Amino acid sequence: MSAAGVETFQHPSCLVHLHPFSKKHNYDESLIRKLKSKLDDKGYKTRALDEYKKLVPGEFHLELKRTLTGKLYKECLIEIIVKKARSNTALENDPIFYKMEKSRRFPRQTLKGKERCYLAIDDAIYALNICKQVTN
Repeated sequence: MSAAGVETFQHPSCLVHLHPFSKKHNYDESLIRKLKSKLDDKGYKTRALDEYKKLVPGEFHLELKRTLTGKLYKECLIEIIVKKARSNTALENDPIFYKMEKSRRFPRQTLKGKERCYLAIDDAIYALNICKQVTN
């Protein structure tokens, strides 16, 4: 067990498949890089989920939802849901391995709120358990 109750666990691949990010949300590429970097820091490897949503049972798939609210300075709400696949396909009803929702109103450096979204990702990933790949 490490700081703040975050535990380390072993997994055969530590692979997280990222669901395609909705075009209507207009996700910034730097936001996706930030998410991948934070997952990498926790020991996870990332890969885009293919159009057929194929994966190996036991692997993880992640959904990221970002909501910006407010008139002038946008508040950023980040929701991260990590599910563990039960079959060869990523399904909506797969068991939830990790779910966290964080919002940030500050710092108010820009109107768009990019820096608030980065901090919300930091906050949301902080409690995710560390993955150590099992070596055979």
